[in-house]
Amino acid sequence: NNFVFLTARSEQAGEQAVKEIGGENVKYFLVDVHDLNSVLALKSYITAHTFGIDGLICNAGYKSSKDDPKLFEYSVSTNFFAIVDVVDILEGSLRQNANIVLLTSTVGQLWVLNLEETTFRDRQELAYYVDDYTQRAMEGQVVAGIEPSWVHIYSIGKIGTSYFPAIFAEELAQRGDTRNIKINAICPGNLPTRMNDFFGFDAIRDGARLVVFLASLPAQAPTALTIFSA
Repeated sequence: NNFVFLTARSEQAGEQAVKEIGGENVKYFLVDVHDLNSVLALKSYITAHTFGIDGLICNAGYKSSKDDPKLFEYSVSTNFFAIVDVVDILEGSLRQNANIVLLTSTVGQLWVLNLEETTFRDRQELAYYVDDYTQRAMEGQVVAGIEPSWVHIYSIGKIGTSYFPAIFAEELAQRGDTRNIKINAICPGNLPTRMNDFFGFDAIRDGARLVVFLASLPAQAPTALTIFSA
């Protein structure tokens, strides 16, 4: 049988989502991307009870509406660094021709922060770039003519997510991984969700269709793409 594992930090929210989706093969699993033990527990369960992962969708996100430097690191960690940890942990459970989908944002582009377009050689360079911007913002520095606020901190985290697929795809190629794993990122639209107080112009169902489409790409489909919806 095929299973859909829906993860959330809140058991109540997770169970409610499973109930709304319906179906015996939809299961909830408690995961907090900041708690790597919870991600490892999910991996152990998948290893013990399934043949592996065909599609991995990473949709964790956090956006504070307060210019509190204490929340800056948490925001960037949720939107980028923790996502990388999840991919690293679960990558070993991915099956042949599996798809990884990372959710990013239209603000996850360098030009949004007045930053010059660049190419990151590896994940270390990307991580340093994101962390350096975050630290300078926490110190109250002006970066590229902008005094960073919570909006810009959200953006730099999503920039990390936007650029990671190309880096991870290259890593897989460099180490000769033969599973044909594809990793792509997408902004599925301006969707009305709790994170933006349900203010959005696009339908959640349409955004979800785009994400599921990427998670179901055939073997010959492209990888290392970052797609921003119109």
